[in-house]
Amino acid sequence: MNKTKLTLGLYFLLCFALTSLIAQDRVSSFLSYLDSKNNSDDLLVNGKVYNQKVNKAFGNPYYSNVDWMPGIIFIRDKVYHEKHLRLDLEKNNLILKKQLKNSTNISIILNESLIDSFQLGNSVFVAQKNENKKEDKYQWVEKIATKSMTLFRIERVLFVNDYNSRYPNGKYVQRPSNYVLHRNEKIMAFKSRKDLGKLFPEIKSKIYSFLNRTKIDLETANKSELVSLLNYMDGLL
Repeated sequence: MNKTKLTLGLYFLLCFALTSLIAQDRVSSFLSYLDSKNNSDDLLVNGKVYNQKVNKAFGNPYYSNVDWMPGIIFIRDKVYHEKHLRLDLEKNNLILKKQLKNSTNISIILNESLIDSFQLGNSVFVAQKNENKKEDKYQWVEKIATKSMTLFRIERVLFVNDYNSRYPNGKYVQRPSNYVLHRNEKIMAFKSRKDLGKLFPEIKSKIYSFLNRTKIDLETANKSELVSLLNYMDGLL
């Protein structure tokens, strides 16, 4: 009986310790705890285990077409510098890789509801509520620049399972970018130059002329092109 009580007591003490660690440091402290105390493959963090859908497919679903990147995670008033982060644009997942003391590498999908923002290279991402109920509750959006308004870009990758001799394992295809503008406490979404023109009818012709002159295609525009567009529009408004 006493042994049973002792076991139950240790169990509840462990549960309390784990809850406290998650609440305080969410990522780093809990991983360190698992590593030092368990030295095992326990993967309970603030997310779940990540497994790529098709790892032999042509291409990959990651931001900047890069597997792992150094980055920074911001959670409340804490900053975590990580060597191995990646953003899966197909599944809309931020993934953290850590190595335990037993040399086991673990990949964990981090919970976007706990993260204020994160940075990959020079790119900053924030979680935005997705109004499309058929998709994820939140989606990661890349902050492009801020003037009198702020421009965000949404990138997604699609897995194409059209198996053939050239792509026997399928392939990943970049989807056209979508955009969100925050201006005067309003959120405005657009996909094309036509959509953008509808948002700003008073300067539509000038926007079209600028896009034609600079040969900027919103479906594939790079960050510097988008910054120049935002600067131009800001000068007109």
